[in-house]
Amino acid sequence: MTDERLRLLRELLALTREQVEAARQLDGAHLAELNTLRADRSFELQVALQEGVPEELRAEIAADAATLRMLEIRLERIAGSVVNILDAARPAPRTRTYGRRGRMAG
Repeated sequence: MTDERLRLLRELLALTREQVEAARQLDGAHLAELNTLRADRSFELQVALQEGVPEELRAEIAADAATLRMLEIRLERIAGSVVNILDAARPAPRTRTYGRRGRMAG
């Protein structure tokens, strides 16, 4: 029988992998849905971990947690790249400045 903490962590891993794929495909709707599911699973895991982790599961949970962190870093990088691309594609706004007569121009 699988421990509840391990099950929740593995569900969180699967959701994070899905998030990475949704981010790569620029699927905003699916990504938003996954964000909600992932937040719920993360909360459930935090509550479950308050009970403590048995010694025999610590190595397995630590390995999965390290994998989760790597996926989160990858997700952050993809999101950052998307933001940078969108910023570069957006035309620069005209800045409003004062003209020679002291009125706003531009």
